[in-house]
Amino acid sequence: MTRVYKCLILGLLIFISKESQACDVCGCAVNGMQFGIIPQFKKHFAGVKGTYRSFTSTHHPLFSHEKQSTSHESFTTIDIWSRWLINDRIQIFTLFPLHHIEKQEDAVISRNSGIGDISMTVLYSILDNKKNASGNFIHQLQIGGGIKLPTGHNDKIVANDDWVPGFQLGTGTLDFTANINYIIRYKKSGVMSELGYRWNQLNKKHNFEFGDRLSSSLKYFYVFNWKGKTWMPSAGLTHDFASQDFHEGDSLLLSGGNALFGHVGLDFFSPLVNGGFFVQPAVYNNVASGNLVPHTRYGAHINLFF
Repeated sequence: MTRVYKCLILGLLIFISKESQACDVCGCAVNGMQFGIIPQFKKHFAGVKGTYRSFTSTHHPLFSHEKQSTSHESFTTIDIWSRWLINDRIQIFTLFPLHHIEKQEDAVISRNSGIGDISMTVLYSILDNKKNASGNFIHQLQIGGGIKLPTGHNDKIVANDDWVPGFQLGTGTLDFTANINYIIRYKKSGVMSELGYRWNQLNKKHNFEFGDRLSSSLKYFYVFNWKGKTWMPSAGLTHDFASQDFHEGDSLLLSGGNALFGHVGLDFFSPLVNGGFFVQPAVYNNVASGNLVPHTRYGAHINLFF
């Protein structure tokens, strides 16, 4: 799990004990990088987007004298991102994340903040606002991929001297991504679908490897003009899948899984500015065999075109 997109935002792995170095809840829900609808296709932009995610995890006792405990984790990420047009079909997206992670268990609060893993994605437009003969249908199809650099700090030690993978600001690995984005619009209505995949590599220092992550979404949107701006409400579903993580070559049983979220959002567009927000309530969860329960996710963004 790339903490930047997945682990840091959604999941947190918690080691049972210093002696065993085994994870009792190793299942970070994931979030692949998704771009959404960004207009002004022939312009560069720079912007800021923020997301807030939280979940509750259950930690079962390792020995009979221990008690079951629960913890609450929250992940706040501020992404400074940009789009640069190389030509009519090639776009480069850069993402510079700042993370704040907070975990509360048994009245003890742990925090970790700082720069995350910087990433870059190149998208190629196979269809670029292509219209049919009547001009009513508009299509856009982009495919591409990128890399995530190990720029985030990866050696944070918690109070009991454990190295907790999901509490780190970065994965400590060079990871790879692939993306497919498709939009079809008929007059003022449209459907947007996105698919993002991340290949995670082995962190040799800690002998830990987050499982690969897949994130997909399907959203309906409607476009209308009001008070000199273009507005776009949207609704749909987002699905996150995580394969099992590995530690010292062995898969971790309480890791990986699926999570399904609803989506309601509103965006506005003008020639120079784009902004918006979304709310994504949890609909279904089977992460870490049900030991991780994700809560509603929130996000907002603003971009400046130039």
